[in-house]
Formats: sequence, C-alpha cells, structure tokens
Amino acid sequence: MKLLPSGNPSLYYDYADLIMKTAWNNEERSKALEWFQKSSDGGNINAMYQIAIMYRDGNGPKRDSIKHVEWLKKAAENGHAQSQLMLGNMYRDGVKVESDESEAFKWYRMAAENNNPDAIYQVAMMYRDGKGVNKNKDESDRWLRLYSEHNLFRQINILADSFSHAKNGVHDPEIGMKWYSVNSEHNDANSKYQMGLMLSEGDGKNIPEAVSFLNSATDNGHLSSAILMLNLYGLGLADDSAFETAVRSIDDIVKKGNSWAANVVGNMYASGNIVQTDGKKAVEYLQAAAVSGTPASMHKLGEMYRDGTMVEQNLEESVRWFKEGMRAGNMWSAVSLINMFGAGTADKETFDAALKALEDMCITGNVSAMRTLGSFYRNGTVVKPDSERALHWLKTASRFGDSASKHMVGEIYRDGKGVEKNAPEALKWFMSAAEQGNMHSALAIIRMHDAKQADEESFEYALNRIEQLAGGGDVTAIRTLGTMYLEGKSIKKDLEKAKEWFRKSATLGDVFSHNKLKALEENKV
Repeated sequence: MKLLPSGNPSLYYDYADLIMKTAWNNEERSKALEWFQKSSDGGNINAMYQIAIMYRDGNGPKRDSIKHVEWLKKAAENGHAQSQLMLGNMYRDGVKVESDESEAFKWYRMAAENNNPDAIYQVAMMYRDGKGVNKNKDESDRWLRLYSEHNLFRQINILADSFSHAKNGVHDPEIGMKWYSVNSEHNDANSKYQMGLMLSEGDGKNIPEAVSFLNSATDNGHLSSAILMLNLYGLGLADDSAFETAVRSIDDIVKKGNSWAANVVGNMYASGNIVQTDGKKAVEYLQAAAVSGTPASMHKLGEMYRDGTMVEQNLEESVRWFKEGMRAGNMWSAVSLINMFGAGTADKETFDAALKALEDMCITGNVSAMRTLGSFYRNGTVVKPDSERALHWLKTASRFGDSASKHMVGEIYRDGKGVEKNAPEALKWFMSAAEQGNMHSALAIIRMHDAKQADEESFEYALNRIEQLAGGGDVTAIRTLGTMYLEGKSIKKDLEKAKEWFRKSATLGDVFSHNKLKALEENKV
C-alpha cells in the first residue's frame, strides 16, 4: 500500500518504529532502516541512535561495529544523552574502540551536562580519581552533590513506593509511610501527595490529616493533590474550606501556565463534575489550555461549539477547534471533521486534511486510528470504499493485539466485502479475536457453524468462551446465552435456561433481558 507523502522527520521515525514493532524477521526489520535514515537526515537524533542500535545488534542490517560507532557519535554530537553515555562507557572499557580515558571523560561530561544521572556520577568519580582529567576534589564534590540531588528523593520515593504498593512483593504501608515522611520533611510535594492519598483510604483513614498533607502539597503547585481534595469534597469527606482551597490552588496553578490544570478545570465546569456547570468558565479554561497546546482541550471546544453545549452553536468555530486538535495529534478531532464532512458541515479540503492526518496517526502506531481508518475504508460511508486499505490498517492494528480489528477482518472475509468470500480465513480471524475475549467474534463463529461454515470443535470453543465471559459478568454474553436458549437455533431450546440467563442479565440492569424475562413469565413468548 502506498503511503501519502510527508516530509516530517518525526513521522518518518514513527513509521520506522511501527515497522520494527510489527516485523516478523530481519528482512522486514531492514525496511525500517531506510525510514530511520530519512528521519535522521531531517535532524532527528533519536533516529540516529536507533540506527546505531540496529547495527550493534544486527536487528535488520548485518552487525557492523564501525557503523554502530559512527552513528552513535553522530547522535551524541547532536546532543543525544544516552549515546554520549554509551560512548563514555565504550572508551572507558575499550569496547569496540581503543580505551581512552580522556575521550571517555569528554563524552561523560557532555551527557552529564544533559542531566544524565549515570554520567554525572562518572564525571564525579573521574575528577576524584584523576582519570581522563586532572584530579579535582572540589569538582568531584560538586558533581556528587548534583548526583545526590538528582537521585536521593527519587530513590527514597522508589523505596516508599515498593512498600506502599507491594512492588517488592512485600506490602507494608506503615514502612512506606515512614519513607514518604522523610521526603515530606524536605518539602517534597509528591511524597506529601502519597501520604495524603494513603490517609484518605483504607483502615487507617484520617481525612483531616490527609487534607493537611494535600493542602501543603497543593501550595507547592501539586495539581494531583488539589484534584484529590476536590474528589474528597465530592464524596462528602472534606468540607467547604478544603473545596475552596483546592479551587483557589488549581486556579493559581492555571495562572502559572499549567495547561493540564486548565484542561482539568475546564472539563469540570463543562461536565458539572463536583463544581456547578458553567459554560463561560469552561470555555475560558479550555481555551487557556488549548492556546498552550493541549489537544484534548481543543477537541472539547470543538465538541461544545458543534453541539451547542453550554455555548451558542457555531459550526465554523467547531471546525476551527477540531482542526487545531487534529494538527496537535488528537485522533478524535480528525474523525469529527471527517464525520462533519459526511454531514455536509465541513468542506472537501478539510476532509482531505483530516483523512491525511488520520493516516499519519496510523503511521505513528496509534492503534485506535488504524482501526478507525480501516473501518472507514471498509464501510465506505464517508470515504470511498477500499478493501485493500481497509485490510491493511485492520491487519496492522490486529498485529498490535486489537481484537475489534481482528473481528472486522473476519467480517470482511466472511461477507466478501471487496474480497472473495473466504470462510476458513474468516474463521481464523474470529477465533483469534474470541481467544482475546471478543464476544462478537465468538457469536460469529456460532453463526458460521449454523451456516455449516465452521466445524464442531470451533463451535464448542466459541460456546465455551461465551459461557466463560457470562460467568465473569459480561452482560452481553449473559443476554446472548438467554437468547440462544430461547431461539433454539444453535443449541437445544430450553425456556428454563433462557429465563435463568435473562434473569441474571436483568439483575445487572439489562432492559432487553428484563422485558424478555417478563414476556416469558407471562407466557407471551
């Protein structure tokens, strides 16, 4: 399939990365090299580094130590910290290059100035030992202090996390709290947040103390702490003063330019989540976030103006914000523009740009975009139907484990939509999706069995999967079993079992099952 043209180094990089993730063998992986090289020609240092790694590991091209070092140096000279660190290690240890402590120090120093903690430590040690540079205790101490600042809080938080969240196999919140308190005493906002979180839940709940820690963290600009206080207020666990403090603090964070905070607050006012709905404030905060480059805020504004939700409907303004969201990489903004074209409220130029943007997102590895674009080409409702493109993107999404895409591929082969009908191929895709718990694929296998297109073994497997999903509380699976026993097409008719399954799904709130059960018990079915 031919890709739409692009001169974007980041896009070339993402496409190469996609090839690497989906390739089955070295021959396929070698195709990524061409795209990484195109990306590096545009100045992408991550592409330079990836080429170096490919030559080091023989992952695509053949192993080549000379090219590995050449590309590593190219990336390092252009500011890639990991490449600088690796070259420092190589020159220190004499791996693939002649040992040279002066050269090692040069690369370590460059990586250290790029804030690489491992390189910072190496620079400190080399100043201490006089390796590759003249001994200098003061410089050694300075770099060691910098290393400590980089790592001490992080290491303590890792230790606290490991006990608090059982990351080391031992769950001991008391010890976790102790280590968080060490950092908390040094005014570490994240540690205060973790302490507030732990004190707001579980057996040792202490809301006033939790709010105290969260307040302190919020004063340091910790947005998650302010949001948690709002949630506690919404649950009735914190008072009005906590709510007012949280709102005031979030507002301060927004004024300091935090676009994520502006997006959160804007959505709160738009949805009436904890705060009273307020269209004017929603737009004010969402625009602040959007102007700062937050794609989700751009999309939300597009939706509000499109639907006339809390603002006067303005389709031109909606298209403008969706375009901004699309350019910032929001998939749903591109989809919205495509749908607006279908509804006659966006022009052809906008449609073409949205379709191109959606394909670019596919190339970056966005599985939802692949599924959506494949679905567009399969259905041919807004775009011209194209079975080749549909199968290409749906199969690519399937390689990333997307069961919905596998199901759609199965439907294409089963129905012969743009391809020859192929029941065995359809069954293969449905089976793969059913293994991942896709209810619709399991049901499709049963329907194929009814049409004598699937064998008994596949039928039994599909029926067992539906029963397993039903046992796990899947309402659709429960309702499906009720319908199957009621109709008696695929399995023997059994009204009592039908009632039993409908009763279970009705208990879970399924209206269809409730009505069917009522009709059965009144002997209307």
